[in-house]
Amino acid sequence: MQNAPASLAGERVDLNPPPPRRRPWLRRPAIVATVLGALGVAFRLVLIVAGYPRADSDEATVGLGALHIATGRDFPIFFYGQHYMGTIESYLAAPLLAVGGPSTLLLRLPLIALYVGFLVAMYRLVAATYNAWFAVLVVGVLALGSDRVLKDQLIAHGGTMEVKPAAAVLLLLAYALATGWRRRRAAGFFLWGLVAGLILWEHLVVVPYVLVAAGVLVACAGRELAGRMGAWLLAGLVVGAGPLIGYNLHPAPGDDSLSIFLRQNDGPAVPLLQRLGGGTLMGVPLSSGMCGPGVCQPWQRAWAPVCLALLVASAVLAVRALRRSGGRPAEPAAHPERARQLVRLALALGALLSIVAYTRSPAAGLTPMESGRYLCCLPVSVPAILWPLWRLWEQGAGRVRVRVATGGAALALVVVAMAVTTTAVVTSAVADARADGRDQRHLVEALRAAGVRHLYAGYWTCNRVSFDTGESITCAVLDDTLRPGFDRYLPYRVAVAVDSRPAYVFVAGTVPDTRFRAYLRAQEGSDAPLRVVGRYRVYWPTTRVELP
Repeated sequence: MQNAPASLAGERVDLNPPPPRRRPWLRRPAIVATVLGALGVAFRLVLIVAGYPRADSDEATVGLGALHIATGRDFPIFFYGQHYMGTIESYLAAPLLAVGGPSTLLLRLPLIALYVGFLVAMYRLVAATYNAWFAVLVVGVLALGSDRVLKDQLIAHGGTMEVKPAAAVLLLLAYALATGWRRRRAAGFFLWGLVAGLILWEHLVVVPYVLVAAGVLVACAGRELAGRMGAWLLAGLVVGAGPLIGYNLHPAPGDDSLSIFLRQNDGPAVPLLQRLGGGTLMGVPLSSGMCGPGVCQPWQRAWAPVCLALLVASAVLAVRALRRSGGRPAEPAAHPERARQLVRLALALGALLSIVAYTRSPAAGLTPMESGRYLCCLPVSVPAILWPLWRLWEQGAGRVRVRVATGGAALALVVVAMAVTTTAVVTSAVADARADGRDQRHLVEALRAAGVRHLYAGYWTCNRVSFDTGESITCAVLDDTLRPGFDRYLPYRVAVAVDSRPAYVFVAGTVPDTRFRAYLRAQEGSDAPLRVVGRYRVYWPTTRVELP
């Protein structure tokens, strides 16, 4: 009886075996993703508390809008000084500024909340349409960030941070409505339209992702959209885009949103190769976090063709899988695999369409370093970029698996090196940002102590002073020729113009500073400086200076 059961062999059988040991927490993807995301959030919180990145007048303009909303003085539809780009960031920051007063830190806290929402939406989207451990990898990559990426996420410029979670949410809602959202479906369609409307009001840079998310919805729930659910979606779209629609009912000639959108590509003729070079070889590495502050080395630009090839490969994989998944489903949730592949295809196409749209603009060829922010939606497509590599590793076998594993280790080392380099670069930039913030505080203190109420300054100084002082000091812009410059909020220009003795503030050694000093010498025989404050030189002549 060699093959007898253990009980017949006289051995004791435990009829109540202990439950299987739980998996270690490190093997649970949601927990690992949460830890990685928390590290990314903590890193960004530390940076904004330390004063990084440097504030500027565009961010202060968002802050001024928030102050006006908080006090009920104004409810701006667009970023001051232009008829496009919404003011969601101003509305999000308004309650904080109403309690704490003008503060760059408070202005940036809503961006942290948007970043958290982005990570959550991306994890849920990738875990549902790829797999959970791949979602962990995506969250880990998004927790990193180069100087350019962090600036897009942490400076309240409007239109760069909020578009990313919105695009991810639109794709996630489309997938949910296609596969499993059975109860209160009308609310789901209304919510999709609401998010789409809000983000289209905020910035048109997100249009490619709205289109591909809409494509997923039409492909999976087209019959419903032709009926009552389409009406609910349209209602949400109207509510979300309400400010944009209201403005376009009676716009000034040429200032309607369509005309503004068509003018985005106006400008000097730029050769195609120059636009392709700036839009891809510069724009893609910048938006992917490969480049350093203000520079993109040739080896870093090499990432652009690799990234494009990975996006195309990801799209091809999704199309092949779609062909295998069968035809059009008869009803929602009938074909979840088809919906998954459509979302994967949408992520790849969204990035490719964004790159194509950007390279059509003259800015891609003329100012690629400054204009790279127009590819700020590209992080949403990180899953599509990484998926071919993940799939290659997952399907490798034997020697191929060894080679792929070696390549994966090399890639991991590159990512770690990037993280270390990013930390070093950002850490060094923190000192510069803090010095700039210190100079700004000292400038405001000096102006207040002297009793200055109105002043002239350069564009990148003006609105910072107005915001930091809560508009107790207002500023009008002078350009490099000492003529009236670009005042985003025109009431400031009027207020400064009627002051009989405004002050003048310039960064020492700049063109307007040199010209103003020379002009004062010619008119009064002296520089008449109030004081030198850090990098600023402050002038307060005894009478108003009539500039040329």
